[in-house]
Amino acid sequence: MGEVWQNGTALYYILQVYEYTHPLFKEFILSSNFLLLIGAYGAIFAQITYPFLLFNRYTKYIAIFNIIAMHVGIAIVMGLFTFSATMISIQLLLLKDKEYAWAYAIIKNLSSKWKLRKGRKYEAEHVEQA
Repeated sequence: MGEVWQNGTALYYILQVYEYTHPLFKEFILSSNFLLLIGAYGAIFAQITYPFLLFNRYTKYIAIFNIIAMHVGIAIVMGLFTFSATMISIQLLLLKDKEYAWAYAIIKNLSSKWKLRKGRKYEAEHVEQA
């Protein structure tokens, strides 16, 4: 925390460090004061609300999502892939085995629906050609 985070200019200064910035994202983000402001205040919001959101079993997912989203942004914009992967894996330790099984079942169900839809589209294309 500090004045640069409070006035929303912290991302501007972070993006000035050559070693931690991808040129494409640097130009895109620096061209918009709105993105700089949202990025800075989004990071502050995620970090301040994190401990309080963990108290409730339902808001825990919001807290985990916010922190993971922040670290995905750090990985993409700053190129700190190892750091972000470590922090995301630490967040995933907060989930129970039951929650992992539930997420796996949802992903498996969506995957089977997608494969079925893709198969129907493939069949429709080949029937039209015949």
